[in-house]
Amino acid sequence: MLDRSQCVIAKAPQCFFLGDIHKAHLKANEEKLEFIDSASMMQHFGHTLYLVEGLPANIKITTPIDFYTFKAYLDVQDSMNVIGL
Repeated sequence: MLDRSQCVIAKAPQCFFLGDIHKAHLKANEEKLEFIDSASMMQHFGHTLYLVEGLPANIKITTPIDFYTFKAYLDVQDSMNVIGL
């Protein structure tokens, strides 16, 4: 059975030194490797990753649906403030 207390949700933003991630991309291109995200690529090339706890509402806005999702979240927050929650 999966111990859910050991699970985390990984999401953007991911942060790396520009020189490190640039070198990793060049190396991945040379080796014809593809990665789903920068974190998995950096880990593959031996970089240590660190987790930082954050709020679930901390979303990355890169598409129109992301913008409207965040806008809806803000509207809910405003409504809750109005009724004192």
